[in-house]
Amino acid sequence: LPLAASRPLSVSSYTSPAVGFLPTPSRKLRDNNLKMIDVGGVHFGSPEFATFSQTMFSIVNFVVLPFWAMMIAAPNNELTQKLMKSSIPILLGAAMHLALVVYGPTHDPAGALSELKLLGTQGFVQLTAMQEMRQFPDFVSEEWVHVLTWDLFVGRYVYLDGLEKKIPTWHSLFFTFFLGPLGLTMHFITRAIVTKEASSILKL
Repeated sequence: LPLAASRPLSVSSYTSPAVGFLPTPSRKLRDNNLKMIDVGGVHFGSPEFATFSQTMFSIVNFVVLPFWAMMIAAPNNELTQKLMKSSIPILLGAAMHLALVVYGPTHDPAGALSELKLLGTQGFVQLTAMQEMRQFPDFVSEEWVHVLTWDLFVGRYVYLDGLEKKIPTWHSLFFTFFLGPLGLTMHFITRAIVTKEASSILKL
């Protein structure tokens, strides 16, 4: 989410049970000179393109948003249907994800190995270890593209299922965009109500 505060963000000192990591007190999380965009007095963070990871993080947001907007605002539009019935939207996200997966180990093998070790030994079972993973920009960017692509895949399913069964999907798509599984659940409930088939909640 955009950062509205102008003061630098910080976290207090703590010892991570996961790896014994001890950050410096008030460790800065963002650059003090972070560029902001002022829109009617509201400050929004501007896209970052200084590194490959930052660039991919910024680009993927602009890539997926038009597809969501088309599915929600213009579901019956011919272009919307043509695009979403194809695999193009998902392949775009997959291509960016692949680029990041390849980039990490090739530009910083030692760092990638550390990330993989922490994720494999602790990240899947300890929240503190996953919090620790946020110090790796390549990992954060890769996971963000991962999440947005999967969300779009689910949104595409909801949209196409709604078209096929003539079910309204704008509300389900809206919540899928923001809350993922809850939006998909909302679609299942909507489908059951519209089709008057309660058992359809348990079907994909």
